[in-house]
Amino acid sequence: MMLTLFLLLVSLPLRAEDGAPDAAGDTAVGPLAGVGLHGAHDVRARYWRVDERLPNFEDRRILDYGEIVDHLDLLGTNERWGFGLRGDAVALPGNRYILDGELTHERDLTSPGLVAPISDAYLVLEKAYVERRGEHATLTLGDSYVAFGRGLALNLVKNNDVDIDTSLRGGRVAVKAGNWDLTAVAGSTNPQQVALENPNVGLRPNDGHAVTAARIDRYGLGPINVGAHLVGVQFDADPLDPTGARAGRLGAGVAGATVEAIGVAGLDLYAEADLYRYD
Repeated sequence: MMLTLFLLLVSLPLRAEDGAPDAAGDTAVGPLAGVGLHGAHDVRARYWRVDERLPNFEDRRILDYGEIVDHLDLLGTNERWGFGLRGDAVALPGNRYILDGELTHERDLTSPGLVAPISDAYLVLEKAYVERRGEHATLTLGDSYVAFGRGLALNLVKNNDVDIDTSLRGGRVAVKAGNWDLTAVAGSTNPQQVALENPNVGLRPNDGHAVTAARIDRYGLGPINVGAHLVGVQFDADPLDPTGARAGRLGAGVAGATVEAIGVAGLDLYAEADLYRYD
């Protein structure tokens, strides 16, 4: 059971129009001219009830605990450029006590292998990206999201309602030429570590599975749109396998095609076929 004590959401729109004079009478120029800057800050203090009872203390909620989660977003964009940063932090207040002269942690916030310099707290730069938009192409470096077709072949998305936020940290190129679209991505998966809706206990290092994928779409063949895609995944080393046999090998490959018909006999139709290969 969760009790949300407060929610703080702040939006800070700032904008200097391209070519418009500032307070000193100077004109804004350069790649960041006309950037709109927006920030959102979400802080939650939560109380978690634990149904488990300790022997001889059945009438007391000794194992209940508190948690503080801090989520900060910063986004900037203009006609040609965009950038974004997101930082997450979590802390378990009152998680330490001294028992028989020894410092004891009631529960582990992080798992072995995850660096947390501050005891009972964890801070991470969760997402970061910079984007350059041209007339026919967009280049993104850092964290981005991509889904092909209906997501059967590749589906890296953000859904905060169920604490799912997996981006691809690397590079993404999207090219549009007439009725043709081409999207190519390469990088490693970057799942969200700090949960915004669920308890944060035993946080573990990310599994950075390498993903290389491309998709091409052709629109406007009458009422028909068609597309094809290829996806390759190299899985991160299995933490339970000390030999690292899984690392570096092509663990999964997907090849597929889609056909979409719009307004045919009053219906919108869609079909997708994919072939999967697993190591």
